[in-house]
Amino acid sequence: VSAWLCSTSRWQRATMSTDRVAALHPNVVVVWDVMRQRFVKQLRLDSEGVYCCYSADCKWLAVAEVKQVRVYDASSWGLVHNLHLKRDTALCCALSPQRRLLAVSYQDGLYELYDSLTWKRVHKVRGHADWCRRVHFSPDGEKIVSVSMDRTAKIWNLDKLKKAAVVIKRARYINDACWSPDSERIALATCDGTVTVWNAETG
Repeated sequence: VSAWLCSTSRWQRATMSTDRVAALHPNVVVVWDVMRQRFVKQLRLDSEGVYCCYSADCKWLAVAEVKQVRVYDASSWGLVHNLHLKRDTALCCALSPQRRLLAVSYQDGLYELYDSLTWKRVHKVRGHADWCRRVHFSPDGEKIVSVSMDRTAKIWNLDKLKKAAVVIKRARYINDACWSPDSERIALATCDGTVTVWNAETG
C-alpha cells in the first residue's frame, strides 16, 4: 500500500493506469508512479477541474474542467487535443475503449459524444431531467450508461441513441456507476448509501 500527502485540501477524483495514479485537485492534476513510488507529472488547469480518467489502454488521460476537456498523451504528456465546450457546466468525461469517442456530461441533463479523429460532436443526447452526473462506456464499447440526480440510470446502445435501452429508477439520486468486465452488469451507487447491481440488458 502506498500513500501520498500532497495537500491539505481535498482531492476530488483519482484514476489509475497499469502503473500510475492521477489525482484531481481543484486546479491541478498530479500523477504518480505507483511501482516506483515517485512523482511523475503535474498538469495545471485553467479553471476548476471536475473529472479525470484514463483510456482503457492507458494511453490517454482526459481531464474535464467546467468549460473544456483536455486529452493528454499519457507517455509524452503532450496535448492530444483541447476540446472547448459550448457549455460551462461539464460534470464528467469518459473515453471509449478504443479511444474513438469522448463523452462529456452536463448539469442540464444531457451528454455529448465527440469523435476523437475530428473532435467534432457526433451525438447530443438529452437523457435526464436533472444533472447527468456520470457517463461510462461499457468495456465492449457497445453501450454507455448515464446516471443522474433525477434518480435514474439509463443504458444506451451506441448505435441507437434516440431512446435508452434500459431505464433503472431509484428512490434517491445516483452518484456513480461502473461496469462489470464482461459488460453484462452495472453497479449503481446512490446517495442513500446503497450499492446495487443490475443486469445491463434487462435492468
